[in-house]
Amino acid sequence: MSDKKIAKIYYDAQVFLTKTGELYGYTIQSNGKPRCDKLSAQQKIAFWEGRHVYDERKLTVWSPVANVSGPMQCAEIKYLRGRSR
Repeated sequence: MSDKKIAKIYYDAQVFLTKTGELYGYTIQSNGKPRCDKLSAQQKIAFWEGRHVYDERKLTVWSPVANVSGPMQCAEIKYLRGRSR
C-alpha cells in the first residue's frame, strides 16, 4: 500500500485508514515487511465501537466531500448496522 493513500494510522490497533475510507489491518512479518488485509464488516464495527464512534448522536449523513476521518466512518457504521437487521 502506498503511503500516499494512507489517511491515518492507528498504531495501537494495527489498523490504517485510507483516503477512500477503507480500513486495513496490518502485521509486521518476521522479515520486517508489513502484511495488510482489508477488515471485514464485523471487524470495522468492532474497531469503531472500541473508539466510541457508534453513538447515534455522532452519526451524520455521508457526503463525498466530507472529512474522511469523521462523518464517513459514522455513516459506514450506520449503513452496516442497517444491513444486518
